Amino acid sequence: MKPIFIFSLPRSGSTLLQRVLTTHNDIDSISEPWILLPLLYSTKNSGVISEYSHSVCNIAINEFNNNLNPNSDFYINTKKYIESLYKSAANNKNALYFIDKTPRYYNIINDIYKVFPDAKFIFLYRNPAAIFCSIIQTWGNNSFKRIFHYYNDLKYGNDLLQMHKIPSENCIDINYENLVNKPEKTLSTILDYLEISNNTKILLKNFAKTSLDGKMGDKTGYYNQTKISNSSIDKWKLTINNPIRKILMIKYIKYLDSTTLQRMNYSGKTIIDDIKSIKVKMNIIISIQDLFHLIIAFFTIKLRLNIFFSSSLKGNKRKFLT
Repeated sequence: MKPIFIFSLPRSGSTLLQRVLTTHNDIDSISEPWILLPLLYSTKNSGVISEYSHSVCNIAINEFNNNLNPNSDFYINTKKYIESLYKSAANNKNALYFIDKTPRYYNIINDIYKVFPDAKFIFLYRNPAAIFCSIIQTWGNNSFKRIFHYYNDLKYGNDLLQMHKIPSENCIDINYENLVNKPEKTLSTILDYLEISNNTKILLKNFAKTSLDGKMGDKTGYYNQTKISNSSIDKWKLTINNPIRKILMIKYIKYLDSTTLQRMNYSGKTIIDDIKSIKVKMNIIISIQDLFHLIIAFFTIKLRLNIFFSSSLKGNKRKFLT
């Protein structure tokens, strides 16, 4: 059972794509495994806070790996282990593919390619302004209260999706806008890439019956979505409802690397022009609230307050904040 990896940022439509593809008889999946993040981060000397001191653990693991065949034993055996877990998790044991859709995998794309050089890789992109606004709406209750939780996604995610070393012939790029505007054509392209039967119409007709087990994954609109619709494409503009948000969104798009946007088939100028065309009214109360939440987010990110005030990391902060 070969893996299919869907690489994307959160709120990019990856759950929709996963559900549609999992409807195919040759494909199985569960909500979001996340299993490769701790495994592959074990070889990295930063990026982890742990009770056991990750920095010391990393030295030991790399020393252990040095006793193995360089660049082979670790990756080969990791592949065997993960593929066996995928097969155990699959309901359809005869499926050819298992989809692992975990948004934060954008941090370890090249590591995953080392482990699974023969896997299938789907890169799913969405208008970054739409992603930003969707995060505010979905997880912030239309405010910037929790925006610091997604700082890395918004700041680094798009660039990391482009900094991979997977050969172009081994992967496929899909845009969310094409998926919802031309679902049959886009899905046909994906199925041809996967080299499985092209039953696009059946998938689009039946995907609403496909459920993905597990608490993880984006369940927003999950049970009400019976067909693919393009009504969500411009929905993000409703979130930009005051001058503060308009200014912030323009700054954010200007911050993103123009080359990265071009590779994702987006134009920064076009997105900024769209933002500028949105008519907003000054609402003093909402504007002050947004400013207040942005200031809190700024200091939370700069001072790492989310770490120091996290109840789940109490022991780690006392012992091994590395």
